[in-house]
Amino acid sequence: MIRIIFILTLCLSSSVHARDWYVDNVMGDDRWDGSRQPGMPESRGPVRRIQTALRRATPGDRIVLVKNDEPYRECISLVGNRHSGTVFQPFIIEGNNAILDGSQPTGEFDWQSLGGDLYRLPLSESATQLLFLDGIPALRAPTLGPLRQEKDLPPRAWRLETGALVFRAERNRLPTDYKPSIARHPTGITLYKVNDVILRDVIVQGYQIDGIQAHDAGTYQPVVIAGCTARGNGRSGIAVVGASAVAIDGCLVGDNGESQLFVSGPADSSVTNSRLLDNTGPMARVIGGGVIKIDGLPYKPNGKAQE
Repeated sequence: MIRIIFILTLCLSSSVHARDWYVDNVMGDDRWDGSRQPGMPESRGPVRRIQTALRRATPGDRIVLVKNDEPYRECISLVGNRHSGTVFQPFIIEGNNAILDGSQPTGEFDWQSLGGDLYRLPLSESATQLLFLDGIPALRAPTLGPLRQEKDLPPRAWRLETGALVFRAERNRLPTDYKPSIARHPTGITLYKVNDVILRDVIVQGYQIDGIQAHDAGTYQPVVIAGCTARGNGRSGIAVVGASAVAIDGCLVGDNGESQLFVSGPADSSVTNSRLLDNTGPMARVIGGGVIKIDGLPYKPNGKAQE
């Protein structure tokens, strides 16, 4: 059923929507009217923040992001009927491969020396976290007990301690030599109690918990996540929780902390034509009776879809 609705929704969504809101985080201005290009009068043009477009949007609208070299550094939420649509007129976020990034560089004086090549970064919240070196997720070592010696942690690797992150640099190098950053914002895109929503061609990275989280979403018609990339987030790239139904198609999900896809029952997730990498954590984690189907086959805890 999810697959049938998914195909129908994608076919219809390409040409049917109520109003377009354009967002440009470089050239836009939140005082403007959300039209495609600046013009006359002076109030015409794209807004600067996605949140501004969401505040003004009504059911069945489409939000179009302009892709720039500078990521969108926001946490956004689609909530309730206002950000929902219908099968014939879905609410759409058209990402155009724009990046939403929840990371933030660490400061030079944030790091504390522990002696040798070990350094400590105090954290206000450390249940889920990631460390990025030169914009790439660093190797995370498991926490198996007290860290007593440098040899317990490989160079360029890190692990969580109580209230802190511990990192081992290479010999004669400082943490700041790697342009380190950590996940600061909790979740990139939250879909809460929405129906008939399409999230398409967005790259979501660097968030402390989830890149994309659907919570009690798609209870009438599944939410569609299509062509998206969710990478380098603290818990999972995509989380489907509560009474949610989500169709994931053509997505790339990897380099996330605990799992790539997290489903907590009674949520239902259908994955098609997608890559769930098991490089930093299992490709999927299911608890509480959640259901995952990958290309039509049930997902089993051993990490494969089986008949």
